[in-house]
Amino acid sequence: MQGNYAGVAPHIISILDASKTRNLSVAYAKGSEISSYTNSSINAALSAAKDADVILFAGGIDGTIEFESKDRPNITWPSAQTHLLTELLKLRKPTVVVQMGGPVDSTALLQGNGSANAFLWAGYPGQEGGRAILDIILGVQAPSGRMPVTVYPGSYVDDVAITDMTLRPAESNKGLGRTHMWYTGKPVIPFGHGLSYSKWEYGLRYQGGNNWTVSVQTLLRELRDHERKDVPLTTPVISFEGVVKNTGTVKSSHVVLAFLHAEAGPKPYPKQMLVGYKRFNELGGGQEVKFELGVELGSLARTDESGTKVFFPGTYEVWLGNEPGEGQKTRFVLTGQPEVLEKFPQP
Repeated sequence: MQGNYAGVAPHIISILDASKTRNLSVAYAKGSEISSYTNSSINAALSAAKDADVILFAGGIDGTIEFESKDRPNITWPSAQTHLLTELLKLRKPTVVVQMGGPVDSTALLQGNGSANAFLWAGYPGQEGGRAILDIILGVQAPSGRMPVTVYPGSYVDDVAITDMTLRPAESNKGLGRTHMWYTGKPVIPFGHGLSYSKWEYGLRYQGGNNWTVSVQTLLRELRDHERKDVPLTTPVISFEGVVKNTGTVKSSHVVLAFLHAEAGPKPYPKQMLVGYKRFNELGGGQEVKFELGVELGSLARTDESGTKVFFPGTYEVWLGNEPGEGQKTRFVLTGQPEVLEKFPQP
């Protein structure tokens, strides 16, 4: 329930604790330890599950597997838990899997016949985590979280050395790269992913109209005239008008992510860059909200191998949503010559 970046919580409410305050009939069995099990513990869990209408499995990893100064040798589920889950899924009952701790490869649980019906990554949810998790599962609250990391397949740790910090696809990382900006493989769960109990539609347009063109030099000159000094990288350069609409029937909060892809500067180009986000609370079915999104100068720049930030001419696309093509794209073109925005000190 807790990671190791905070003090000990005054109390911990587990999922089991939270279930006792609801009108639920719960049969509990521990099932297994994080990394070990006995036949009797497996049998106890199977016995409880056979009489249940719904199976709720809470597992994952904890401080015995990962903490500061202790890196994981793999990014897969502990075999003790996958053994138990395999047996539980054979019962063919509705199964909800809650995964605690850092991300792990859950491919086997998410694909194919006999896979889990629902999967919730809870991370280290803290002292009231059990109540929050149960609220999501029971529909008291609708989920609105977004995946803050890229979940790689388990084979990634064999393909890329833990000491290789190269982000871009390179020979040293077998052309795979790192992070949602550069990873060329198929992630188990992509950065920004997050399902909802409702349905959503997005709209996005540049305030001056879509598909516009301006030169790098003109854009910077206008900003410098306004600021009368070097332009900070945090300066909003381009503003967009966005709209998000709850087209479903479930009242829910929602997080909208804004991504940018630019074919500008040297190849390879980043697949996408997160350039902004907005959170909207409790939107009812049919409710629509308009908002303004400003893209900062630093988000439009590329960082070269020396660490220097350069503003390149090229073609840029901005879209809303956690997947490319999920929302309406807005395209603009920058012409002119590259401009150095910030030089990184060299040895």
